[in-house]
Amino acid sequence: MTCYAVLYPINKSFLEGKGTGCKLGSPDIESCTFGQVAPDSILYNGGFLLESNDLKSSTVLIKNEAYWDAENVHLKSVKRIYDDGSDPYSVIRGFEAGTYAASAISPLWEDFDTYMKKYDGYVNASLPDHSTFGVVFNMNRQVFDQSNYCEGNPAANENTHKAILNENFRKAVRAAYDVKAYNMVTSPETIALSMIRNIDNDSNIVRTSDGRSYGELVNDAYNAATKTPADLSDGQYAWLDKEAALAYIEAAKEDGIEFPVHLDMLVDETSKARSDRGRSMKDSIESNTDGQIIIELVMRDSDTVTNIAYRNNDPAAMDYDISTFTGWGPDYADPKTFVDIYSPVTGYYMKAMGLENGLEGAPDEDIKRAVGLAEYEELYKAADAIVDDMDARYEAFAKADAQLVETAFYIPTSTNTRSVRVTHAVPFTRYYSVCGMTEYKYKGLQLQEDIVTTADYDAAYAKWEKGE
Repeated sequence: MTCYAVLYPINKSFLEGKGTGCKLGSPDIESCTFGQVAPDSILYNGGFLLESNDLKSSTVLIKNEAYWDAENVHLKSVKRIYDDGSDPYSVIRGFEAGTYAASAISPLWEDFDTYMKKYDGYVNASLPDHSTFGVVFNMNRQVFDQSNYCEGNPAANENTHKAILNENFRKAVRAAYDVKAYNMVTSPETIALSMIRNIDNDSNIVRTSDGRSYGELVNDAYNAATKTPADLSDGQYAWLDKEAALAYIEAAKEDGIEFPVHLDMLVDETSKARSDRGRSMKDSIESNTDGQIIIELVMRDSDTVTNIAYRNNDPAAMDYDISTFTGWGPDYADPKTFVDIYSPVTGYYMKAMGLENGLEGAPDEDIKRAVGLAEYEELYKAADAIVDDMDARYEAFAKADAQLVETAFYIPTSTNTRSVRVTHAVPFTRYYSVCGMTEYKYKGLQLQEDIVTTADYDAAYAKWEKGE
């Protein structure tokens, strides 16, 4: 649990010296400079020191020679280089020039097979990720500056809003979406399949005393609640079915939804990978609904997309109908770390849904109740109240996760991107944790002169899995 940044220790005198608003227990971000994007805004005692930080260029870390365990910090410096994704070959060229320690081999490349042959015997797959990404619906869109269909068409706006609030419509989107094809834009088929996730949680976040995984608990809860068996296990998409998508559309029509329905989705036009994934999603959903659900790819520059769909904290400024920028990784080893984010009262991702935090008396209370968030909150709170029986706690949380799947107010689809790659990093020397910030930790990491062979990696992986 202490792998997560908010639980790192803070030097009280340093903190309170960064402004009147930095007083411990009485924060005021307007008059506190602690934690700003500047090397002198934080005090730390980790294995590296922040030398420079330019988000659009590079971030440079240097070894902290005063670190208590400096002998296990093997790199003198680390340079994280900004890449906007516009040149799909920039990293592999940098790898071959000695700039980068590793590089993915991307299926986006026309000569992917040529590179795979070139590095035959040296390719390995990145580790499975514990995050979950998916499709979020804006339940209360209030701004329409970034749109392909909204201008001068209030009737279409209102119809889309009604459609998004309709469970049958959301399930039609889910049944029409070919997630495997989406993942295969950037990953080979076996890796693309391994990335697929059907629940909004890490399937192995916890296990019961008798060895059942959390994913199994969610699957059992879903099947018991719906009486409609479904396989929610990782590695396959439970929902792709054109006939089901069309049936859900017919049910939505009976609910008063008019088709076609248009959905604006912001896409980073400077990134070939993101652009191609957007086109893949558009193609599958439109094909599997016979053009009755139209994905409007709103192509914008990277800053516009990330500022609206990722960095934005204002629900009223979420200028899209659907977004694939919502993802979460475990902060600690308990199902709550995921379930909490869609609490209508305190959930971090209410904003991505265009909603305010709060339920009773909230201006958007009717929307939250209509899409199942009130019931979700009840299940979440009941589970979180169980603190003396972990098996019961996990089973109760599984009911909340199952309810999310059943109402489809969010559509979980996959883990973060995995890839096949080549690397100079000595396998499994880097410190690792399922939870927290280990993605950004370089303690223990060692590099070698030669590219790691597939055989050496596989042997190291087998030992690592056994805990050796």
